[in-house]
Amino acid sequence: MSIRSVSRPSTGLFGAIAVAALAGSAAAASHTSIAVQGAAAPGGGIFGAFSGPPSVNKNGEVAFLGSFVGGATSAVFRGNGSSSSLVATIGATTPLGGT
Repeated sequence: MSIRSVSRPSTGLFGAIAVAALAGSAAAASHTSIAVQGAAAPGGGIFGAFSGPPSVNKNGEVAFLGSFVGGATSAVFRGNGSSSSLVATIGATTPLGGT
């Protein structure tokens, strides 16, 4: 499995995050969108931008850092191609009381 960023002219360099499952050759690869710039983000808001490389775990879930449109708030998200979830918002209070 490999991870790649997909460039979309209307949305910038990291317009979408996709996962490619390679089945023996590049010609046989399939791609699944995990998050798309301008689409609804879990937890409310719209995906604004993505930064840093995404990370994939052994279950095929992708973790990535993204920001929301109209704000400087960044968050960590997790997605698998079927659904995405908000893991943590940068600067938000943790369950233990810190930030």
